[in-house]
Amino acid sequence: MKTIPVTATSRACALATAMMDAARQGDTLHLVADGGLALAQMHKALGLVQEWLAPECLDLQLLPAGDTILTTQQEAASAWVFSAVPGERPAKEGLAQEVGAGA
Repeated sequence: MKTIPVTATSRACALATAMMDAARQGDTLHLVADGGLALAQMHKALGLVQEWLAPECLDLQLLPAGDTILTTQQEAASAWVFSAVPGERPAKEGLAQEVGAGA
């Protein structure tokens, strides 16, 4: 039998994986955080996704969802929308110049 600790970091990693999959597929995620710890995990997950997807040309957004209707159980919660859109980043000229020069 294995013991697997469920920590704030492991929850953030699981959320980051879902966020990364959504970003690559062009999907939007609607997230509801139920307190300070959940918000911290969400922002940690966003940082991980930014690091993992850095080589890809995606602009990530995590914005408050002002028009989301929350149920009475979620009154103290905050709603967020995560999305990714294709971005335009210039190619690194240094690498292109080195390859082109036969270095």
